[in-house]
Parts: sequence; structure tokens; C-alpha cells
Amino acid sequence: MTIHISVEKHFYASRRPSSEGSQEKGGEVLAIDQLGTTVTFIFYAVAIVAFALGALGVALHEKVSNLVALGLFAAFFVPFWNSMAAL
Repeated sequence: MTIHISVEKHFYASRRPSSEGSQEKGGEVLAIDQLGTTVTFIFYAVAIVAFALGALGVALHEKVSNLVALGLFAAFFVPFWNSMAAL
């Protein structure tokens, strides 16, 4: 289970001719992969367990809302990451 994050430099030639010759514009692209099935399963399993414990009223550090927040984070992190990887 690995997550690869890299920043790549791409150079694009200017489309307009200038008096100084060709100019290059540099841009950085964040290259990330979509989450694998194992990592996706782990996040969704954590979300289900956190929601179940929060619904039963189990308190984590005397606050049930912590479990609900953890469940929401785990449930929405996977689609967020995958949509960011699709950009």
C-alpha cells in the first residue's frame, strides 16, 4: 500500500512571438494517484465503525461528536482524494 505524490515541472513555449526570442512559461503540476482498493476499504471501514459507535453513544474523550467528525472525515476523504487525482 503506497501513495505516490510528486510535483513535476512542465515548460510551455509562448505562443506569441516576442522581440526577445522565445519565452518559456513554467508550471507545476501536482501528480497524485487514486487511492487503491485496500486504502479505500480501510477509510470506509473506519467511517462505518465511527458512525456505529457514535450512534450507540460511545464517547471518545467524553465527546460523541468526535466519532461523528471522524466518520465524516473518513467517509468524504476518499471521494475528495480521487476527484483531486482526476484533475
